[in-house]
Amino acid sequence: MQRRTFLVSLAAWLVGTTSLTRAGVIYGHVPWSPYPSSTPEWVRPGPWQFFSLDEARAIEAIADRIIPSDPDTPGGKDAGCAVFIDRQLKGPYGASQGLYTLGPFVKGTKEQGSQSELTPGELYRKGLAALDKHCKSTQSGKTFAELDSAAQDDMLRKIEAGEIKFEGVDAQGFFSALLKDIPEVFFPTPSMAAIATWWAGR
Repeated sequence: MQRRTFLVSLAAWLVGTTSLTRAGVIYGHVPWSPYPSSTPEWVRPGPWQFFSLDEARAIEAIADRIIPSDPDTPGGKDAGCAVFIDRQLKGPYGASQGLYTLGPFVKGTKEQGSQSELTPGELYRKGLAALDKHCKSTQSGKTFAELDSAAQDDMLRKIEAGEIKFEGVDAQGFFSALLKDIPEVFFPTPSMAAIATWWAGR
C-alpha cells in the first residue's frame, strides 16, 4: 500500500468514527447535575459551633465596630457576621485544610498575606483571648465587649497601628484577619446591605 493511500484511508476512518459524527441536539434541559455533592448549606443563627460565649461576645462587639449600624443598615453583629465566621472556623477554613502548613514560617510582605504558622481557628482563639486579657489589665477588669464604643474603637485603632502587642499571637495579624473576614461576610455582593437589612428585620 502506498503511503498516500494509507494516509487518506486513515483520515477517512477517523472522520467516520469520531464522536462528533454522533452528536445530538440538547434542548429544554441539561443531561447532568452541576456539583451534586457540594450543595451550599444555609447558615442560620443557633448555638455557637466554634466560639465560646465570651469569644462570641467579643467577636460580635468587634463586628459592630468594624461595620457599625446606622438608621438604615444593621451593623456587623445583626447582619450575622459573627455567626458566619463561627461556622467557617468550625469547618475546613478554620483548620487551614488544603493549605501548606509545615513551614518554615517567615514574616512576609503585606501583599503576600498571612505567613503565620497558626490556622485561622488558632489565630482567632488566641487573638480573642489576648484581646480580653489586655482589656482586663488596662480597662479596670473589663472585657472588650464590656467597653463603650469609643473605648472599643480606640483599642482597635491602636492594635491596627501596632501600638498594642499581644502575648503569644501577632496582634496586627489578628486585626488583619478581622478586617478581611468581617467585611468579606457583609459585602459579598453589591446587594448585601439590602439582604442584611432583611435578615435583621425578618
